[in-house]
Amino acid sequence: MNNLNITYTFHPVGQGLFCSGKISMDSKDFRWVYDCGTVSSASLLDTQIKDLTRKTKNKRVDIAFISHFDKDHISGLVKLINTMEVGAIVLPYLPLWQRLLIAFEENRGVNSSLTQFLISPTRYVEKKSPENIPILIYVQSGSESGRNADMKTIPQHMEENFSLPVEADIAPIEDEDLEGIRNSAYILPPGSPIKINKTCELIPYNDSELTIPPGKRFKKEVEKLKSKLLSSPSQETLLYIKNNYDKTFGSNSRKRNVISLFLYIGPLKRELLKRRIISIGPIFSCISCRNNCWRTNINKPSILYTGDGYLHTTEKQDALLADTLGKERVDSIGFFQVMHHGAKKNWKHVLSSRINPLYSIFCSDPKRKKPGHPNPEVVKDFLPYSPIQVDKDRGFTARLH
Repeated sequence: MNNLNITYTFHPVGQGLFCSGKISMDSKDFRWVYDCGTVSSASLLDTQIKDLTRKTKNKRVDIAFISHFDKDHISGLVKLINTMEVGAIVLPYLPLWQRLLIAFEENRGVNSSLTQFLISPTRYVEKKSPENIPILIYVQSGSESGRNADMKTIPQHMEENFSLPVEADIAPIEDEDLEGIRNSAYILPPGSPIKINKTCELIPYNDSELTIPPGKRFKKEVEKLKSKLLSSPSQETLLYIKNNYDKTFGSNSRKRNVISLFLYIGPLKRELLKRRIISIGPIFSCISCRNNCWRTNINKPSILYTGDGYLHTTEKQDALLADTLGKERVDSIGFFQVMHHGAKKNWKHVLSSRINPLYSIFCSDPKRKKPGHPNPEVVKDFLPYSPIQVDKDRGFTARLH
């Protein structure tokens, strides 16, 4: 077995998030993408997708992870799956009524791409990419129950979707609104790893909750109209549900969904990285020293992506770090994507020292007055952990080999 090599890349797309990476061994590359969106110029994202395609020999991404459904995280997803072959898409599991809440919060019409995607992500992807239909894997929230029975090892025929052997405890999904025409949708229980070639593990963690309970009436109305929504969604049907939504929640646009799919990636054994070297490049800026600093210590070779997740309370931190990942994995985190572009509301002061990464990466456009990311207090807290600013002009790549 050849030496293991891992690459982490944060692409310069301004106010948004587009990350990619690869696990290389046995002369094969297993590639992933985590989020693909921006609210800065779309040309920034187009350029980075083209660059990734050019650097990828077989024009293939094995897994694309979606943390949540805001524009600055998914605006480039359709272009990505139409440009490259994607083996699987992994996203947080949400029931239909909760996905519709997102559409209403964003004030999207029935014909908008986001609404169509949220009504049935599986069917939307099948329609948009008929020649390259990825498997869709929905990750359960840790707060869900009753879905863990009868889980089984990944079917053998799914191995052909990936560049290296993949193992995961998944089961066919049973939700009518998430089933695909070609039976390509599955569910992954909370905290379950996706193992790559028995050497690395990818652990998605679905942290989704409602800040305001929806009430039984709204759920019942969505369930009653589910078949109509799936077969031929109309503005009339959506407006009817929207009126029930307004009666339940009020007509203001305050966010009720708190959603993010965190993602941990790391080797199962740290000694698999034989030479213990990190090379950094090509262009980045360390906020603390305004320089291109780099290190050769890879006792911490793993990465934790957070999307727009919340780690602002001890309870939230414990659920992810202690209950899901555990001390050994947390101690191996050398690269940490700071939540929500460095927003203060997602953060708590003790977090930086608890994770103790080698590098903390902020992905935002600091020149935008609104929303003003990253927050100076958050940056200050991460100063001892080599904070890196990824923006319109500067990306960040780490190669471990």
